[in-house]
Amino acid sequence: MKKYIILGGIVVIYAIAMLIYMLVNNAVSDRTEVPIKIDPNLPYVHTIDTFEDEFIKSRLPKVNLTGELAEMINRQVSEQFALNKLEMAYFDYEFVVYDNILSFVAKYADVNDSADVYFMGFMVYNINLTTGELVNNEELLELKDLTYEDVVSVFYKRLDEQFKIDAALNPYLNDAADKEYYMSQNSIVYRDFNSLHFAFCDVNKLCLFHQPYVTDEFMMQAPDDFYRFVLE
Repeated sequence: MKKYIILGGIVVIYAIAMLIYMLVNNAVSDRTEVPIKIDPNLPYVHTIDTFEDEFIKSRLPKVNLTGELAEMINRQVSEQFALNKLEMAYFDYEFVVYDNILSFVAKYADVNDSADVYFMGFMVYNINLTTGELVNNEELLELKDLTYEDVVSVFYKRLDEQFKIDAALNPYLNDAADKEYYMSQNSIVYRDFNSLHFAFCDVNKLCLFHQPYVTDEFMMQAPDDFYRFVLE
């Protein structure tokens, strides 16, 4: 009898051990895949294709990470690059790693825009390299102890400076009504917060990437980073 009791105890212990093993493995499999570099000798984002005309050189980036998220990002970026390549329209990118976050921004001339001078479009991705998940706008602002009100304040201060430059180039922008219209056309307060493009644009700086609606005259001589609003 004692022999059977010992044998039964072993069976119970084995069953419990198998149950624990299955629970642990299921918990691990439910987690988001943690990305790692596909090629450790390359940066997190690198160029895989280019085209150029007499004025600009455009680059197609690839996110050098494993996982479905990176595959989705690379597919979306490649599709937009293909459209711009057909039109020989500008396409480029930048990226920064801040702490454990990869901030990746694809910048391109919006070929769907009917204006004589293309406006800039952005595809922005902030990837948590520890969890493999996208970081949302609220989390980004919290990292820098910023509020939405801070964003609005910085944006309109820069926009006011930009209006003065644009008005100097265009005599028809010469009164308060013109300025009011100019500022309202560029308002971000009516946009969905989650549709705004935030990313780290320097080692320790969070930026809002936004294309203001400006005159063609301004666009023709605008600084390269006029669409980058540093939130400091």
